[in-house]
This record gives sequence, structure tokens and C-alpha cells, in this order.
Amino acid sequence: MNVYKIDTFSGHRDSVYTLIPGPSPEIFYSAGGDGYVVSWNLKHPDLGTLVARAGMSVYALALDAAKDILWIGQNFEGIQLLSPRDKTVIAASKITSAAIFDIRLTGRNALIAQGDGVITVMDTEALSVRRHLKVSEKSVRSLAVNEGTGELAAGFSDHRVGIFDLETFRPVTLLSSHTNSVFSVRYSPDGSL
Repeated sequence: MNVYKIDTFSGHRDSVYTLIPGPSPEIFYSAGGDGYVVSWNLKHPDLGTLVARAGMSVYALALDAAKDILWIGQNFEGIQLLSPRDKTVIAASKITSAAIFDIRLTGRNALIAQGDGVITVMDTEALSVRRHLKVSEKSVRSLAVNEGTGELAAGFSDHRVGIFDLETFRPVTLLSSHTNSVFSVRYSPDGSL
């Protein structure tokens, strides 16, 4: 496989921590250490649109495309829900004072990976906390959902990967193969981790 640089998207003033797909194939969002959330168009790389200024680092974004709501995980400030079209905050919830490293939306749940070793499960409709899962003594860095098998995978800074039942959130297995923090976990299209 060969990788070629196609273009450069410039505009952030600090590290870029997250990229997520937008509401259409040519749109994506980025966020980073400068607290900016930016919308980009692959057809016009020089025209990034500032969607939000969070005021502090943003490590995690998730898009509820059906409702056109962007979930922003602010560093030490909790969650903000934003209308990317109107650039207005719809709701906010200070669910934690820890850093938020990842957000995954599945069904009516928002799964939020936190720097204090907790995965918070929020109801996306009521914007209320359903449960806190203390899963590690160190940061939960990344989450992946496999709807087909009903699994949630989580990468931890204690060098492990935890697999949980997506319905009950009970642990299924714990994988200990890494020698440093696990910053990314993903399921492939065939369902393997």
C-alpha cells in the first residue's frame, strides 16, 4: 500500500487531537490543543470553518448526524452539545473534571472515555448520566463499538485493552499485550479488533 499526500489543511494553532467524519463524505471535523473545532471540506482544503472555540484543549468529538449535533469533550470541563450549522451551544454537562479522551455514540448511549479511568454512559436524549464504570486506575484513552457482536473495546493507559458487553457493560475479557498506553482501539469491517 502506498500513501501519498494529497493536500494540507492548515488553521489550528496547536496539536490536532481528533478527526471525525462529518455529515457528508467530503466534510470532516478536527479539534485540538488550541480549543478550536473546525469543519473542513475535502474539495476546498484552504477554507476551514471555525465551528466552536472551546477555550481549552479538545481531545474528543462525536457527531450525531441524524440530529446534526456535535458532541465536544472539553478538557476538564465536561461535554458540550453544539449545532455545527448555527454554531450555537444546545446543552452542556460537567460530568467530570477529568480530561475526556473519546466519545462514541451508540443507540441512546453516549460512551465517554475519561482521564480518571472511568467510562461514563450518558442518555443522549435526557443528557443524564446512566452510570459510571470505573474500569482502570489510569486513563481510558480510546473506545470502539462493535454493534454486530454487542461489544465495547476500551484502550487504557495501564497498557491493557478491556472488552465489555455493550448492553450490560460487564467485562468480557482483559487483554494485556502492550507495554505502553493504548491510544487507539478500532474494530475492522469484519468485526475483529
